[in-house]
Amino acid sequence: PYSIDDVSHLHAVCVEAWGTFILAFVIFAVTHGRNRVTAAPSVIVPLLIGATVSVLLALYAPITQAGWNPARDFGPRLVAAAAGWGKVALPGPRYGFWVYIVGPLIGGPLGAAAAEFGLNGTWKCGNREPNDDVGSDDDSDIEMH
Repeated sequence: PYSIDDVSHLHAVCVEAWGTFILAFVIFAVTHGRNRVTAAPSVIVPLLIGATVSVLLALYAPITQAGWNPARDFGPRLVAAAAGWGKVALPGPRYGFWVYIVGPLIGGPLGAAAAEFGLNGTWKCGNREPNDDVGSDDDSDIEMH
């Protein structure tokens, strides 16, 4: 188990960014229209996203409580501050409330970009144009390296 001194602000930002990166990557990957496995309405998409959240929670919640959504942490902090909780709410223990804002704002866009540009073929692949139809059976124009 971690103690409060084991996790620096930088470590916490990296954990939050990485967890958000993975979650955004999986969501963008499995919900993209060019994904031939999950393109049709499928029961597997929510299962894959839920399994990803479960695994990430098991791995990272012991370290940072796995925020991954700035509103999930900052919204309740604002309400608690307005209700009179004072410094417990904002800035919070060790002045680390910003970790749960900065980490996801780094990881989310990077995960989405990795899925969109790398995995989902937004970049040109061989002779295939980015807007080619998913259902096309003619893949003869794709160069394999």
